[in-house]
Amino acid sequence: MKYFSICVMALLLAAPSVSLAAPASDGSDTVSASVTYGDLNLSNRGDAARLLHRIDNAATDACGGWISDNPIDIAESRDSVQCHQAAVKGAVAQVGAPTVSALYDRKVALAANGQ
Repeated sequence: MKYFSICVMALLLAAPSVSLAAPASDGSDTVSASVTYGDLNLSNRGDAARLLHRIDNAATDACGGWISDNPIDIAESRDSVQCHQAAVKGAVAQVGAPTVSALYDRKVALAANGQ
């Protein structure tokens, strides 16, 4: 199973960012992706959606995407999906913005209902 760590860090110009990290698919190194959001107003719904999109892309990069390089390897694909879901959930929690959290919760609820 892939493991990850998430931390929130400030850049030199106080531009907030979220950093996601996960082991490489071969388990040898850690792959990380950073998402900046200092240019976004997180109380604005559109900007909150932009941040969720950035986080989603970073989690995909860090976790190896939704499907493994070997589609026959179901366990690896499942691990990638679990890593992605946990990385996004953790990053949203680290950001701590109510609008971002509400949009994320809605997205999760829709996915759970097959929408």
